[in-house]
Parts: sequence; C-alpha cells; structure tokens
Amino acid sequence: MHGRPVAKISFGMTQLMIILAILGPTLRVFSIGGANIFLFRLLLPLYGVVLIVTALDESRCGNGISLPWSIILLLVFAILCLVSTGWAGNTESAVSGLARVLGGILLAVGIVQTTSDDRHLQRLMSVLYLLGVMSIVVYLGEVTLDTHLSTSNLVGHPNRPPYTRYGSAWFYNINDLAMFLTIASAYPIALAMTGHRNYSTRILHLGVASAFLGVVYLNNARAGIIGIVIIAVACVSVRLLEQAKCGRWILDMLGNHRVVTSIVLLIMGLLLAGVGLLSNPFTDGSLYKRWNFYAAGVDVGTSRMIGAGIGQSQYAIANTHLVRGEIASPHSWFGAVLAELGFGGLVLLLSIYALVLSGALRARSTEAFSVGILGALIGFPIAGLGPSNAFYMPTFWLTLAVGMALEKVRPHWGSRTAEEPVHHPRTDDRSH
Repeated sequence: MHGRPVAKISFGMTQLMIILAILGPTLRVFSIGGANIFLFRLLLPLYGVVLIVTALDESRCGNGISLPWSIILLLVFAILCLVSTGWAGNTESAVSGLARVLGGILLAVGIVQTTSDDRHLQRLMSVLYLLGVMSIVVYLGEVTLDTHLSTSNLVGHPNRPPYTRYGSAWFYNINDLAMFLTIASAYPIALAMTGHRNYSTRILHLGVASAFLGVVYLNNARAGIIGIVIIAVACVSVRLLEQAKCGRWILDMLGNHRVVTSIVLLIMGLLLAGVGLLSNPFTDGSLYKRWNFYAAGVDVGTSRMIGAGIGQSQYAIANTHLVRGEIASPHSWFGAVLAELGFGGLVLLLSIYALVLSGALRARSTEAFSVGILGALIGFPIAGLGPSNAFYMPTFWLTLAVGMALEKVRPHWGSRTAEEPVHHPRTDDRSH
C-alpha cells in the first residue's frame, strides 16, 4: 500500500493534520458567530475526502477494507455523541462539543487507515516527539521573556511566583501542555532504553524526556508528573518482562482483551465508587475543587443514566450541590464522559481503550516506537486527569489512534522475539 501515490499523499496529509490538530488555536483562520475556525477544522472536509479516495483506491487494488473492533466501537461512540445532541440543553455547546469530538475521531480513523507499516508508526511518534521539543522551546521563551501567546490563559496573570515559571506554549493552560508532554515523552523514553544505540544517543533522548518532565514539574502539573513516571516504569517493565520467560507469559496473558477489559472496568468502578461514596478528603485548594468536580460528574451520571448530552458537562455539574452554581469543566475525562453520555458512553469508551491497550500488548516488540506507544497508552488515563476536559483534546484521540495503528500493523507480534527480524528492516529506528 505504502508505495502507491494515493497512499503516500494520504499519509502525508495525516501527518499534516496531526500537526495542525496539536497546534490548534494558534492557527485560527476566522470566526463565525463567536466560533473560531482553526486551520485543522477548515481542512477536515478535505481530509475526509482524501480518506474516502484512499479507501476506494485500496478496494480497487484488491486490498479491501478491514475495520478492527476498536474502530467499529469508535464509530458507534461517534454516533452516540451525535444522538446525544437531541437531549442536550445548550445547543451551542452541543454543536461545539460534537465538532471537537468528531474531528478527533475522524483524525483517529485517518491515522489507522493511512498507517500501513513500521516506518509510518515511527514517523507518527517522531512527529509527536518534535512537537514536544517545539513546545519546550516556546515554554522557555515564555518564562525568559515573561510573555505568553494570546491563546494562553496565563495572559494577564501577575508577574510573581509561581506564575513566573508557568508556561503553556500554544495550549490554553498548563495542564493541557502537561498532558501533551506526558504522551510525547513516551517515545524519547523508549528510545533511551531500546535498540543498539551508543550511550551519547541514549543520554540525548533521556535528556529530552527529562526536559519534558522538568517543564511539567515547573508547571506544577501533578497528573502529568505521575503520568510520565508511570510511562517510564511501564517501558522499563516491558523491557524486563520481554527478557524473562515468565514475563512473556504475563504479557501474553495481558494481551487477552477480556482480561484487560475486566481490569480496566474494575479499576474505573472502584474509582467511581470511591469518588461517589467517600467524602472529600481535602479541605481546601485545587485538589479540594477537583475532588468536588469528579464527584459532581459521578452525581450527574448516576442521576441521568443517558447523560446530559454532548458538550453539557459544565452546565450539568454546575447544577449539583457539590459545585454550588459555579460553571467549571469536570477536570477529568471520565467525569466528562459520564456526565455527558452516561454510564453507557463511559463503558463504551473504556471498552475501546481496553481493546487498544490489549492490542498494543499483543503487538509488542522491542523497538522504540512500539514500546513507546504501549507506555503512552498505560500512562494516558492518569495524564488525562490534569486538563479541564481532556476528552475534547486532540491528544486524547491521537493516543488511542496510534495504539489502534500499532495493532493494525502488527496484529500478532506477541510471539516474536528480539532476535527475530522485523517485517520491514528499513524501519529500524536506531538512527534516532
């Protein structure tokens, strides 16, 4: 597939759309009725046409169209989001929320469709890596020059600690940047510990990952710090388990989607029960507010089994006794999905995540992009607790998408050892 002109063009546009999605508000083209039209959103219809042409080209060449279960469930989730606008109270927020979610889902489908080999996966991870480095450069400019881009909510904050060390690059706030850096850190961490690289190259990648962690720490983004630590531990653990006979058996067992789905649903069930039943353990500060936001999301989800509708979480949460009329985002992706789409929507999204995670475990290899994708997926749920609403961020859908693409490229990689050759020798990422 990757040698045909149509396939090359479609994958090239996929890379461009990833960049535009991450840069987001910095590339605003115009506004209509108060709604900002970014370059990413403006090109989405064209991108959809490119994906259709690519699918027709594949069918013409006899390849056919094979959709993994994760993509099928993702499309069902998109339909649920669309249908939920029917009971959404605020039409403007519903349309805005739907546009953002469907844009992320379309990009995810495009990533899976246009990714066909190891080199493509390597390039996707490299794009995230380079965007992460670029955001670090912008951050350094912010704290050095004491200025911020107009897209940042830090504009107008007082010039005193801790604000003097805060920076959000081109993102809206520091937690949005932290989530992106958390996911982007997975590839340099994996590059530092895999392959046959010399020590200077390993130190370079480790230094980049440390810079990502340093910015997240200086921004006091707790979820991001924990997420990067989890990713590092996950990458090291996978490498160690791959080298042990019993370890490979553990990874093979975890590659069973039923096992992973059960674990994911159990953990989320315990989390929701804890937040919903326990009183707030904090007395003041941001953690106190966040706990109330989490509990309010659970309260809305339990009182409205079908949710309040797409884009309605902040209004639904404001009507609970926990928030007392304050309009604020749920500050958790699970709280947003639960409040907007109910338990059915949350279980559906968790099932998609579990399928993607189990697929990444089955498709594992000792190469950096594969280890990095698996690490990013493991750290992804925690990293998503930092932003005000990660559910609407392109980073959220990109993380799921690269996991789906990994399973597509390497559907049965679990039995392959480190000594065996890969499908495409030229894709070896030792040169990084």
